[in-house]
Amino acid sequence: AFDIVAEHAVKSIVANTGSGESVRVWVTGASTGEEAYSIGMLFLEAFDRERRWPSLKIIATDVNQQNVELAGAGQYPESAAAELTQERVERFFSRSGNTLTVKPELRQCILFARHNLLSDPPFTKMDLVSCRNTLIYFRPDAQKRAIHRLHYALRPGGFLFLGSSESITGTGAGLLTINAKHKLFTRTGA
Repeated sequence: AFDIVAEHAVKSIVANTGSGESVRVWVTGASTGEEAYSIGMLFLEAFDRERRWPSLKIIATDVNQQNVELAGAGQYPESAAAELTQERVERFFSRSGNTLTVKPELRQCILFARHNLLSDPPFTKMDLVSCRNTLIYFRPDAQKRAIHRLHYALRPGGFLFLGSSESITGTGAGLLTINAKHKLFTRTGA
């Protein structure tokens, strides 16, 4: 799924963002931060490949303050990097014993904050919104409300990335499917 996001969303966003501009990403239900850091890695790698370096601003939110604090610390057991290449581990983490700590290059791109997707106002003008494995915990009416908030958060042409068990069925007006299997959509209208 992250390869699809890198190929379709990240590549497109970076190609259409100038060096003096900002890339804006919102990761909802960020839990302990792995998803936000993974998306940050994809963007930083794309910046290097394309030789353009816009500002990267990732807002990673969760309703649980303890998760926000854990994510902000950016410290993980070595086992958390099992799906990362050795190159990514070396570039984005420093090692101390069996603990990996996110390096400042990546950490400074991400703001972790407490936020309730259903009751707090959504962020706006986002290039990418990721909401993976959060909606599955909501009742259908709450899922619909959340999808509308996520849609509202996107700028026209922005991308929505959902988890494999989540859907926009019945709420997807104004969203075009980029990849149905990996739940990547783009906002088509105002």
